[in-house]
Amino acid sequence: AQFIQTILSSDHRRVDPKDVKILLVHRHKEILTMLPLYYSQKCAAELQKLGVTLLLEREIKKVGDGYVVDHHQKKIEAGTIFWAVGFTPNTVSLDGKRISV
Repeated sequence: AQFIQTILSSDHRRVDPKDVKILLVHRHKEILTMLPLYYSQKCAAELQKLGVTLLLEREIKKVGDGYVVDHHQKKIEAGTIFWAVGFTPNTVSLDGKRISV
């Protein structure tokens, strides 16, 4: 979002920042759930100030060419998709038993 506001608006005038829409789709009620709620809310507010639209409590179920589909079967058109997901380690102990994290 900062790139759109600064670089594109000054150096690459072929792209109008008003034509760029950034959506952040997140499966939880808050972003950055590993942080205390205060920081999560502060980061969400800063993103919104930058023009990022937060689509919370949505889970992406399908990614296609130029779109994603959420768990409500709502299709969201997208020219560029950045997928950044968390992970759970698949840990096996020395005795071969799986360890839940």
